[in-house]
Amino acid sequence: MKIWISLLLAWGCWLGTGFVVSSVAQSPPPPPPSSGLALIAPEQANKLGINPNQIKAIMQLQKQIHTNIEGILTPGQLQQFQASLAQGLTTRVALKSVDLNIRQKVRVKNVMEGAITQLKTILTPAQLAAIQAQLQ
Repeated sequence: MKIWISLLLAWGCWLGTGFVVSSVAQSPPPPPPSSGLALIAPEQANKLGINPNQIKAIMQLQKQIHTNIEGILTPGQLQQFQASLAQGLTTRVALKSVDLNIRQKVRVKNVMEGAITQLKTILTPAQLAAIQAQLQ
């Protein structure tokens, strides 16, 4: 479980910032709004054989993660979080800059664990295993 939490929290770090899966398919859906959350880099998506339906589901998951996190933050934290994302920071770095209290940290962790569950339904077992292997 720790590896999956690391995967979700560190996507931007191990994949680099600003990457989105949109360049994988021949006619991909439009890229999501610039959010700093890098789920899967285009090169990795190609290697993993991620299809257009998976791309769309990952992009929806990305949006849902941000919506859920934004619902946890106070108005001041939300403003700081959004400003950090607008500067191109990853979600993880943006969250660290917001000074979450213990309850908020637990709620964010729950959001990420839910995202892990959803990601497991989007990617195939082989794709998940390949990601895990890269993280080790």
